[in-house]
Amino acid sequence: MGGEEVKQNENQNIKVANKSQLAAALKIEFFYLEIIGEFNMIVQDIQKVMNTIIMRVVKLVSIRSFQFRKT
Repeated sequence: MGGEEVKQNENQNIKVANKSQLAAALKIEFFYLEIIGEFNMIVQDIQKVMNTIIMRVVKLVSIRSFQFRKT
């Protein structure tokens, strides 16, 4: 009987250890997903700024070329 009880306790300890390892892995994965999400938001902000700059440059160039044609 005593040996069976020890085996059950060991199995229970292994299950608890596996659950805690799984929980730790999920926390790490969630943390990385948060970092990736933040990074994606930063990339989107940079893209918006770049698009704005490109649009302004295109506008300036088109205005300059139009003025150049007038003279």
